[in-house]
Amino acid sequence: MGSVSIDGICPRCESENYVENYHYSTHENYKMCYDCGYYTRVVIKKDENKNYILVDESKGLEFSNLIYEEFKNENPFGCFRIEYLGGNSEIGTLDTENDYNDFVSDFIPSELVSREIKEVIVSRLVENSIQKEVVFSLNP
Repeated sequence: MGSVSIDGICPRCESENYVENYHYSTHENYKMCYDCGYYTRVVIKKDENKNYILVDESKGLEFSNLIYEEFKNENPFGCFRIEYLGGNSEIGTLDTENDYNDFVSDFIPSELVSREIKEVIVSRLVENSIQKEVVFSLNP
């Protein structure tokens, strides 16, 4: 499976911290802003067993027989970044303020027990400006 990644400008906050990733072997597409959390993704629809859902079961796996789904949030609450000791990190979108509250009150404390976290930052678009909040840091 191959893909092409390009840096771009976020259509929501105009940040340059925006990535588009196109998988040319499947025609799936992922776009995300690492500052405001904006995302859109187009993926092949799968069933609960992760099998492709086809337009016509009698035909094979060809692009015209696949069903694509689009997921997007053009106005999310924000984006999180978790940096682990050793250099790995993960990034994701917080769709709503409730997601943010759950992330801070439930997810982060449980991760601190089981993983070695160096820093957690939430960034979001507030009044046309990216605001960053350090939720946790080993170096206060």
